[in-house]
Amino acid sequence: MSVVLGSTDRAGETWTVATDQGRWKSCTFTYVVPDGQTTTRLRFISGPTQDVGYGNLLDSVAVPAVDWSS
Repeated sequence: MSVVLGSTDRAGETWTVATDQGRWKSCTFTYVVPDGQTTTRLRFISGPTQDVGYGNLLDSVAVPAVDWSS
């Protein structure tokens, strides 16, 4: 699975997440919103899988906003 963060007109940054089959994995990503960007898109793109019962599962997603301007 790929996680893509960026503006509405360009992809921005991409992270690829993979685990051993049948295991959960906790991942943390940091994306710094460029000055002037008013909208940020978060996309999850499924990866290849041989069995529809495995892979590409999301259990919890949190997107906290942090103000680093001060």
